[in-house]
Amino acid sequence: VGYPLTEIQDTLNELFGVFLFGLPVALFISILGGYLLARYSLRPVDVLTHTAHEITAHNLGMRLPAPPVNDEIGRLTDTLNEMIARLESSFAQIRQFTSDASHELRTPLAILMGELELILRRPRTPDDYQQAISSALEEVVRLSKVVESLLDISRAETGQVHLQLDLMNISKLTEDVCEDLEIIAAEKQIAMKYEIQPFATIVGDQARLHQVLLNVIDNAIKYTREGGSVGVKLWVENTQTLISVSDTGIGIPADDIPHIFDRFYRVDKSRTRYDVPGTGLGLSIVKWIVEAHKGTITAASTENKGTVITITLPADPHAVAE
Repeated sequence: VGYPLTEIQDTLNELFGVFLFGLPVALFISILGGYLLARYSLRPVDVLTHTAHEITAHNLGMRLPAPPVNDEIGRLTDTLNEMIARLESSFAQIRQFTSDASHELRTPLAILMGELELILRRPRTPDDYQQAISSALEEVVRLSKVVESLLDISRAETGQVHLQLDLMNISKLTEDVCEDLEIIAAEKQIAMKYEIQPFATIVGDQARLHQVLLNVIDNAIKYTREGGSVGVKLWVENTQTLISVSDTGIGIPADDIPHIFDRFYRVDKSRTRYDVPGTGLGLSIVKWIVEAHKGTITAASTENKGTVITITLPADPHAVAE
């Protein structure tokens, strides 16, 4: 049987020609298509890169543009935007803290400078010198308290303050603080009423919790009018110890309540009408101490009717204090 090989050879030659021309074209199309596809796919990354380069400490309000598709790039963008939001909040707090600290320190320094310049203008009597020195000493004491409070907050945030946790009778501590502050309340003709469940125990730092109770109850007395009343109640509920400090004072505006635990924050109406001394750092330190004990502190208030501060601390369910 014989068959001519010419047709087969011609077919192979045509196929070789097709491959010789088609493969480079296909390879070129593949490379071009892959390049265009990769560029299109990575365009959101390029946009994110350029936008991220433009974000600095001065324009942290900018956000990375979110891609239309919620894919891996979209989730990465959301995560980065959340991080930028946290940084913006931190920078805002730092700027506010610097501004508030400068303002709080500037006033006593200005008074101190004025007092010293006044006594140096001309010779004074011993009584004048004594009065000026006493006034200057008051401002120095105030500065010292501000600096000490700032150091406490700074050390707390950097983890340099360690609580001395021991089993303690929180009932006795609360009663002792109330008895100490009754003298101050009596001077303003304010009635102190306290209802304390005995032998309530917690694991805590007694010195720090004394600072908490002293600050909160003292604030209640400061912002209560003469003839008013301050109530302190302590009770154990399930696995929690609750301490409530209520007063019949001037109250806090609703818009100010979320900010009363912020550093240097003071309600302007209370300050101008009653001229209560303070730095605005006390409640900030109180909040840190309570949270360090794994507790919470909340405030509820009505203007011209009073305020209630509630502290919740984990109780010790197994121990009984003597």
